[in-house]
Amino acid sequence: MLDLKERFALGTNKRLVHKVTVGDTVGNQSRALEEFLSTTACLETMIRMAVEMVDPALPEGIISVGVRSEILQQAPALLGSDVTFHISLDRVEGNRMAFSLRVSDRHGTIATGNHERAVVSAVLLAERAERRTRDTF
Repeated sequence: MLDLKERFALGTNKRLVHKVTVGDTVGNQSRALEEFLSTTACLETMIRMAVEMVDPALPEGIISVGVRSEILQQAPALLGSDVTFHISLDRVEGNRMAFSLRVSDRHGTIATGNHERAVVSAVLLAERAERRTRDTF
């Protein structure tokens, strides 16, 4: 059995400075919000950062999958502005890993979030999905 607590230290973190682009605003689904960083972009960046932190350190055939995510958008960030994403590993329990996120710019916090991933066998995940699909039809 893989002991995640031996592989990953609590408090491990990753930081990314990012300029808000048009691609970061499209998740808003509203023309009135076309100039602002979307909640969707914050969510996607948080997930990508967690995957980048975890998956390269896992043995071949073992992957992490998202099981829960939450973003609280607290302030707007304009298209073209620089924002900093900071993600931290807060908890490891069994095969679950919990992360927290803070997105900020020079004016303060833009968003906060939480993300949980489960570490699983890629083969067993595929088998489970196939079995579930087969049993459904």
